Amino acid sequence: MDKVKDFYTGFEGNGEISFFCQTEDSQKYVVKIWEGYFYTIMTSMLNNLSLVNGEFTGIAYYYNRQTGWYDESPWLIENLGEAIYQFECVNDNDLDDTEKAVLESIVSMLKFAYADGLKVFITYD
Repeated sequence: MDKVKDFYTGFEGNGEISFFCQTEDSQKYVVKIWEGYFYTIMTSMLNNLSLVNGEFTGIAYYYNRQTGWYDESPWLIENLGEAIYQFECVNDNDLDDTEKAVLESIVSMLKFAYADGLKVFITYD
């Protein structure tokens, strides 16, 4: 896994979403994303998830309500398994090639962290 996946360079001055985790030996892994790519991915997610008792759950809930990483940074993803499932619900047909690469990088990091028992955080700048 690459230590840094940068999908933000060239969009400086616009919103930046970053996913990051750190291993026990202090190696940090980061996925930096322009908010426009993230918006498209999350819109597809919301369109492809079912509501539970009239609400989204997990990361979709926080995105839809603009809380979580929008309120506090860094923000801990509490349920990585659910986050992986939700990102895997994104329809590839809704994304261009770059957005597909962003999605793949997010899912890859989440799976890496989940397998190793690491915490993943999101920041928003």
